[in-house]
Amino acid sequence: MRPLFLTLALLVLAATPAIAQPALSDSTSAVLFSINGLALNTYEGGVGYLRRLSSHTALLVGLGGEFRRTEDDFEGDQSQEDTRTFADLRLQTDVRVYVRPTARTSLYVQAGPFVGWRLDSFERMSTREGSEPFENTQEEAFLTLGGAAQLGVAYRLSGMFELSGAYVLRATYFTDLYSSGQQGEETFSRDRSGLTLSTQATRLTLAVYF
Repeated sequence: MRPLFLTLALLVLAATPAIAQPALSDSTSAVLFSINGLALNTYEGGVGYLRRLSSHTALLVGLGGEFRRTEDDFEGDQSQEDTRTFADLRLQTDVRVYVRPTARTSLYVQAGPFVGWRLDSFERMSTREGSEPFENTQEEAFLTLGGAAQLGVAYRLSGMFELSGAYVLRATYFTDLYSSGQQGEETFSRDRSGLTLSTQATRLTLAVYF
């Protein structure tokens, strides 16, 4: 409810008369943060960048990722070595068009594609004295492709800071490939795919211009 309330508040501010404020200059740049309560979070799970192309248009890019690899060794009657690998990559680009730019507030429409890829794999190698090594593996790969359209409002707090919030319509196509197997047995595999449509209010976004 809080993101919805804050988005409505920004829309009301956009409808009020503008207070005297220096207009935005063309081709300015900003880093983007999501606001969660009183804390700043990453933008769309990563680093966000905004490039003001003109007084009416801007390009937004969000890039995020993560990589982890852990290894655990257990010794005893049966030695065991576990290896887990996790990789995640996300990219989103948007073009924003300011419909009614003023000195302080502006309605905007925004649209663009996004892609995400995630890999999670697990391998266990077990060895018992006098026996051959025994391997157990699991792997899941997840891919998302889609696009999002937004209707929102931006509110310029000062020359350096700008808040924005929007309603979003998002379409996502996903594929999920999973496989698991044990040495000497047939590998089990599963393939899922689907399409989802969703609407929501975004978290508030803070743009810090430089």
